[in-house]
Amino acid sequence: STSGLWAPVGMRLSALLAQSVSFSGSITVRSSRTTDNAMKMRNLIMSQGFEMLVSLIIVLNALVLAVQLQYTGLDMGYELGFRTYNSKAEDTWPNMKWILEVLDKFFLMVFMVEILARLYAYRLAWFRSMWTYLDLAIVAVAVGMWISPDMMTFSPAVVRLLRFGKLMRIVRIMRSTASSLKLLVASIQASFDTLFWSLCVLLLIQSAAAMLLAQCVEGYLQDETKPLSQRLEVFGYYGTFWRSIVTMFEITFANWAPPCRLLLDDVSEFFGVFFLVYRCAIGFAVLNVIQAVFIQQTMKSAQLDDDYMIQEKTREKLKYIKRLRRVFEMLDESGDGFVSWEEFEPVLKTDQMKCLMSSLEIDIADLETLFKLLDSGNGMISAEEFISGLQSMKGSAKSVDVITMLNIVKRTDLKVDLLTNLAKVSPCGLTTTMVGMLSEEDRRH
Repeated sequence: STSGLWAPVGMRLSALLAQSVSFSGSITVRSSRTTDNAMKMRNLIMSQGFEMLVSLIIVLNALVLAVQLQYTGLDMGYELGFRTYNSKAEDTWPNMKWILEVLDKFFLMVFMVEILARLYAYRLAWFRSMWTYLDLAIVAVAVGMWISPDMMTFSPAVVRLLRFGKLMRIVRIMRSTASSLKLLVASIQASFDTLFWSLCVLLLIQSAAAMLLAQCVEGYLQDETKPLSQRLEVFGYYGTFWRSIVTMFEITFANWAPPCRLLLDDVSEFFGVFFLVYRCAIGFAVLNVIQAVFIQQTMKSAQLDDDYMIQEKTREKLKYIKRLRRVFEMLDESGDGFVSWEEFEPVLKTDQMKCLMSSLEIDIADLETLFKLLDSGNGMISAEEFISGLQSMKGSAKSVDVITMLNIVKRTDLKVDLLTNLAKVSPCGLTTTMVGMLSEEDRRH
């Protein structure tokens, strides 16, 4: 009777347990589907096509910002009374203000969708990138100004400057595009260290020259017998250390004649000696040496970049295969996709083919041996066999090939010594050993 009382309870518990298992199973399935969708979204976002699309949108947004600056500049020029700016921006470009506002909201919504897609795909891992916080700041400020412009203290110009920061993301796309552009970006990144020390050397030289000139003209600036207008002009170039060092950078990299002529005509002609020596020693010799070292170290560092090296090796391999395929087409006179020795031999004797094989780093004397090795018995070789065989023959022997041959020779030498010793001890044992070395097919023969 007790079991009869507990039977309904057990059945109820079993039903609840089955429902919970079914519910947990459905949760697991939904979680798995969510994870799969997140992985698909992540793969889509990580694809080069998506990055190129985002980069295109960023560039278009930058163009719109440039038009906004031009539009604002038209109004400022009109208010300042600048020449040729005789009308307001609204009169010059009718309805442009409304168009720019619509485009601004459009790009804002696009960037919001991008942020939500990246957040869905990467979850918390998305916050590990510094670009995340820049994107969030740009979108948050822009949304705040859109919803409540009076409550936001940010100027629209600040928001535009923040959006220009998104242009730096295009540098990441450049690293996975054309090899020339990739080399350019890698060179710029590799130049930072050399650039820093180059600027340190130049700054030291410029500082010393600036202090020297500032001290030399100090007496002239304090001489009240000299015309005030000339002293003010000299002071504008060399009156303080900061003015003097800016002038020295102008002398080194820009137009050095006005600062030189000023001291030469108004102060003393002996300054001409200083400028001639400075321009020859620093402006010519030192700058050219720094430039040569800068270029050499930058190119050396850029060419050691792993991604660039892999891309270059792949490109060279594809180019080499293309040339081999062209050689095969020259040999395949019948056009059936196979080359026989009758087609192979006459062409190899021509001077054109000898020069072509030499440019491919292949010794033409080894081609007969290669043909026999690749021939499967029908006297024909295919294009794939031809290309793979010549690729293995390219250049000199590799270290691994030499080591392999040495090991083979060493094992052969040991076997010969063993057979020699057996022949001396027991001729019958030699016969048994030699038979054991033969394959099953050789034993049947």
